[in-house]
Amino acid sequence: MKGKLVVWAGLLSMVGLSLAAPTPALAATQFRVVATIDVGVNVGRFPEDIAFARAGSQAFVTNDDDNSVSVINAATRTVTQTVGLSTIPMAFPSGIVSTPDSSKVFVTSVAGQRDTSADNIAVLSNSNPANVTVSGTIHLVGSIGRPAITPDGSLLVTGHDNGLEAPPGVTLINPATNKVVAELALHEVGVVPGTTITSNGQFAYVTKFSIDGGTGQVWVINLATQSTTAVIPMPDRSVYGITASPDGRFVFATDFSLGEVTVISTATNQIIANVLVGPNPNDVAFSPDSSKAFVTNEGNTTVSVISISG
Repeated sequence: MKGKLVVWAGLLSMVGLSLAAPTPALAATQFRVVATIDVGVNVGRFPEDIAFARAGSQAFVTNDDDNSVSVINAATRTVTQTVGLSTIPMAFPSGIVSTPDSSKVFVTSVAGQRDTSADNIAVLSNSNPANVTVSGTIHLVGSIGRPAITPDGSLLVTGHDNGLEAPPGVTLINPATNKVVAELALHEVGVVPGTTITSNGQFAYVTKFSIDGGTGQVWVINLATQSTTAVIPMPDRSVYGITASPDGRFVFATDFSLGEVTVISTATNQIIANVLVGPNPNDVAFSPDSSKAFVTNEGNTTVSVISISG
């Protein structure tokens, strides 16, 4: 099946949220699709994640099913290049993030060891946007979660599993050298699919998707001390995507099985709201002014919009 990227002037439904009253109320539809970019034209299948570079003029999309990354001109809404990853070899590219200066793009793989390689992070050179190339790899075992990078570009943070019977880890990487600088681990088995970093660059929040009867958690890491600050118990064992608001006040995590978003205060690391959205919410993005959060619902291919007040 070919993959398509949908471009919105707005999104499908609006959910009103008062953080003091977490029960949502549906409002009228007020958003629409303005374009659809067919990454399948250049072979891309099952588009998974997206990252922007060069002040939003360039986009990168991971194509999970054919081991490639589509490069998109955001102004013309066209695919300009498809970067293959099979020669690494890398299978099932999933997460993607660009450095703040747009010179590098990091791609993570959920393949684990199934691709016979532990080079499960690909490094793309974006110094020439007309010719994006694979410039290197980072050796990291397990299935690698969606990565995040600090606003100053000094640290790349990503979760990974260490096998079904071992606690997962979070790896801190120097993006300039592609070298691992620190490794942390939890004490309960699971996988860690999502990572976000606060706008001040001080803390990383990582989701733990539980397996084998464990619990769902959000893992808080102090990036200055490279140590665990808190582990927040979640209402759902299947915690997946996670994003910090641009204003630094909140972290939103998707509860995949419950069909809701859990809102965490960064000031206290306490849960302050649970907002019903669509089935199987996957990931979250915020408007630049932090007034709205957009949640992708994998279960019915919709997007919910959460209005943030207070």
